Amino acid sequence: MDLEIRHLKLIKAIANAGNLAGAANDLHLTPSAVSHQLRALENQLGVAVFDRQQKPWELTPAGTQLFQLSLSVLGAVSSRLRQVQNLKPNKNLRVGSECYAFYLLLQRYHFTLEADYAPIAPELIHQRLMHHELDLGMTTIAPKSEKLTSCTLKQDEIRVIVPDDHPLAEASFVPAEAFQQEVLLIHSYPLETVYVYQHFLLPNGVEPAAILPIPLTEVALQMVAEGKGLLCLPDWQLDRFTLPKGLTTQTIGAQGLHRTVHAVYRNEDQNLPQLKQLTDEVLTLKTW
Repeated sequence: MDLEIRHLKLIKAIANAGNLAGAANDLHLTPSAVSHQLRALENQLGVAVFDRQQKPWELTPAGTQLFQLSLSVLGAVSSRLRQVQNLKPNKNLRVGSECYAFYLLLQRYHFTLEADYAPIAPELIHQRLMHHELDLGMTTIAPKSEKLTSCTLKQDEIRVIVPDDHPLAEASFVPAEAFQQEVLLIHSYPLETVYVYQHFLLPNGVEPAAILPIPLTEVALQMVAEGKGLLCLPDWQLDRFTLPKGLTTQTIGAQGLHRTVHAVYRNEDQNLPQLKQLTDEVLTLKTW
């Protein structure tokens, strides 16, 4: 008989679900259709694929061999199809970022991006890469999975912007406890994507007096000038514009608040043209 891809998908779905109903849901079929297809396959093979007396269903010795074959073949087919898709000219690069500002780091590259520009928690970025929902992730946490790799996109320092006449403007640095009396202005939630909160305030057991999301940097700077809160930005972003009169920046913590921005992607996609352009430039030290 000819064993088809649909047969392998059928075996894999039933083995994973352990019953017809779960497999039917995964295959977008009715349970009766799944049962009919399985019965027809077993008749052609001349052997049972599943032991129906067990709950959940268990693979027979023959079924185990076919299940292992399905994992191998379907995995290879999926991988090859993704490689073919990557050969499409002008393929959109699906990008996710922990911080909205990180998208600015890609402006020098002429990528066609597919992104909603909403901040994504670092752990979720890694998960979405593994699930092939993203092609590139920008995060301050390096990947742990052997299936993901990364290169350093940027190393920067987060600084806090304060009014010239604020007591903190004359301090040698801004300690964590100083934020207890201040409104922290952020670009947006979730707080898992706010570096100063996750890596400076929380470790020191400090909560700001309030946290207020302000998506527009210009508006946030005006609020700082009016004494309505403090704003934290990376040094390279500050270099892109002139601070309004009456504002200055300060070091966060005695040692400064430094971070590394990682460009994270799947090992199998390392030859994707857009990613190769980025990594080649970074790795040859043509940095910012």
